[in-house]
Amino acid sequence: MTPQFVAGIFSLVGAIFFFGAGFFLASYIFELDRGKLEKELQAAIEREESLGEKTIPENLSLKKNINTLRKKNDAYKKATQKRIKELKRHLVRMNSVLVDYKERLADLAVDVTRSDSERVLLAEALENTKKDMKNMSDLEEKNKDLNNELNLLKSQLKDLDRLHDKNQSLSEQLTELETLKKQVEAMKREKTRANNALKFAEELVQPEASSLEEIMPSDVSFKHESLGETFQAIVNQISKLEGSYGVVVADMLGLLIAGIGDHTDSMAGMAAIYSEIDNKISSLIPFGDIDMVKITNMNNLTITMQPFEMDSEKLILAILAKGDGLDHKTITQLTRQTNTL
Repeated sequence: MTPQFVAGIFSLVGAIFFFGAGFFLASYIFELDRGKLEKELQAAIEREESLGEKTIPENLSLKKNINTLRKKNDAYKKATQKRIKELKRHLVRMNSVLVDYKERLADLAVDVTRSDSERVLLAEALENTKKDMKNMSDLEEKNKDLNNELNLLKSQLKDLDRLHDKNQSLSEQLTELETLKKQVEAMKREKTRANNALKFAEELVQPEASSLEEIMPSDVSFKHESLGETFQAIVNQISKLEGSYGVVVADMLGLLIAGIGDHTDSMAGMAAIYSEIDNKISSLIPFGDIDMVKITNMNNLTITMQPFEMDSEKLILAILAKGDGLDHKTITQLTRQTNTL
C-alpha cells in the first residue's frame, strides 16, 4: 500500500468525520435552545392560566412575556430553518467533496494496483539486478583469472622472445661454426692433399729401364712388331733424363701401351683427362687442337702430356718430372722416331 493511498484514505475518513461531527453538534445545539425556549413558553402559558382572574397588571406583564417568548421562538425557528438550509447546502458541498474523494480514492486504488504491478516488476527487476550483480561478480573473478593468465602468457611470450633471440644467436653461431668446420675440413683436405703430394714427391725415384715384356700388357699388338719395342725404348730413354720419375705411352681412353715408373697406370689414365680437357676447351672457345698440356703442382712436379699419331691412331706421351719437364721440341723429336719405322 503506497503512502499516497494511505493519505487519501485518511483524508476521506477525516472529511466524513468532520462533516458528521459538525452536523451533529449544530443539531444538538439548536435542539437544546429550542427545547429550552419551548419550556419557558409553556411555563409562561401555565402561569397565565394559573393567574386566572388575578390582577390585570400581572396578567398583562405575563402576556407580554409570552409574546416576547413567542417572538423569540419564531425568530429562533427562522434562524434554525436558515441554519438548516445552510447545513443542507454544506451537506451538498460535502457530498460533492465526498464524491470527489471517492473518485480520488478510485484513482488511488488504480494507482495502488498499478503500483502493485510496478512493485512486482520492480521486485523482478531487483531480483534480476541481484542476479546480474552476481554474474558481474563472477565475470569480474573470471576476468581477474583471465588477466592473470594473460600476464602469464605475456611473461612466457617475453621468455619465448628471449629464447628466440638466443636461438637466433646460437643459430648464427652454429652457422659460423659450420662454415668454420667446412673451412677446417677443406683446409684438412688441402693439407692432406698437400701432404700426399709432398709424400708422393718425396717418394719419387729415378726408375730403371724395363724390358718390353715387363711393361706391355698381353693384349696389346702393333702393326709393326718392332713398334712396341720402339715405344719402350723411347720411354726408357726419357726416364734416364735427370728429374724424370715416370714415362708412359697410352691411347686416348687411358689404356697403357708402354711405360716405366711406379705410377704407370695412373699416368696412363690421364690420357682420358687430356681428351676431356681438349673437348671442354673446344666447347668454350675456338681454341683448336691442343698440342701439349702441362700441369705443375706446389712441389715443383710437372706432368707433361703431348699427343702424337701412330697407324692413324692418336696416342698420348705422358711424362712426370721435376721442374718444367721436357720441352715440346724434344718430345716431338722422340715421337717422330716411331713414324720412321
